[in-house]
Amino acid sequence: MSTIETRLIALEKANRLYKHILITVAIVGTMLFIMAFDRKQQVQETIQAKNFEVLDNQNKVLVKLTALDGSGRITTYNPSGQKQLDLLPNNVGGGSFIVYDGKGNMNARITYTDGGGGSFGVYNGAGKQVIRLGNNSSGGGDLYVRGSSGEDRVRITTTDSDAGSIVVNNNKGARVMHLSVATNQSGVANIYNVSATRICSLGTDDDGNGGLDCWNTSSSKTVKLPN
Repeated sequence: MSTIETRLIALEKANRLYKHILITVAIVGTMLFIMAFDRKQQVQETIQAKNFEVLDNQNKVLVKLTALDGSGRITTYNPSGQKQLDLLPNNVGGGSFIVYDGKGNMNARITYTDGGGGSFGVYNGAGKQVIRLGNNSSGGGDLYVRGSSGEDRVRITTTDSDAGSIVVNNNKGARVMHLSVATNQSGVANIYNVSATRICSLGTDDDGNGGLDCWNTSSSKTVKLPN
């Protein structure tokens, strides 16, 4: 075999070796690229931003995630741009959840009260709170039913001794009836005139007997049963 043929055979072997090396390098490079791409995709599953908005096809904001007073806030909007739901902090560092009617009016609000415990409020179309459900300073349940102007009309709550209490107000905001529990743990009903003066009390004595006391507007007793 001539020297030229020997060199050609060696060159062909070298070319095949280089080709195998090149293919191997390409395969390894592709695998590394895919692995690196997968790692990048995994990192991007967490998106960080100062603000985040979800838009519809007309570029109208439907959901907004932002910050408020150092806390997070999530707000949703209808196609007209009016608020639907609002999750935000209240003024004492707790959470607050507000439902709107889609016309800019607040319908309901769930929040955390300053003294501890939750509070739920329902509002009328004029933005006045007409129902408030929460807890009183003693930690008992507290329900207010209010008139269209937002003034108290009925309150169902608990007393300091953890007994029940119902207060009824007239449309001037004055208390006219109070149903509660006496110190002997019996029921007592007190009626007041328009001047908030008690004029009648129906209850029981310590022996469990019924009793009725009435007063005039000068607080002088006029009726006592039994005598």
